[in-house]
Amino acid sequence: MVGVRGTLFWGLCDLDLNSTFACFESTVVVQAQGVEIQLQPGQRVQIPFNSPPGPVEAANVPLSYLDTFKVGDSLQGLDDLLK
Repeated sequence: MVGVRGTLFWGLCDLDLNSTFACFESTVVVQAQGVEIQLQPGQRVQIPFNSPPGPVEAANVPLSYLDTFKVGDSLQGLDDLLK
């Protein structure tokens, strides 16, 4: 389970149901198999299917990835969170 509230994050689930989460801003709480970790900005974690989270690592998702979600050259209020 991942709890995200009022922050910017990136997540991916592959075909084998492995998950990866990265934090851009504030804190992301990740819980799997009874283990809970908190990601800070610039960190990521991989979670193999049906396993606890792996070690926290440096995120490799560039902040420019958020440009994917721009509408009319704006992140619709998210720009202020990134400052």
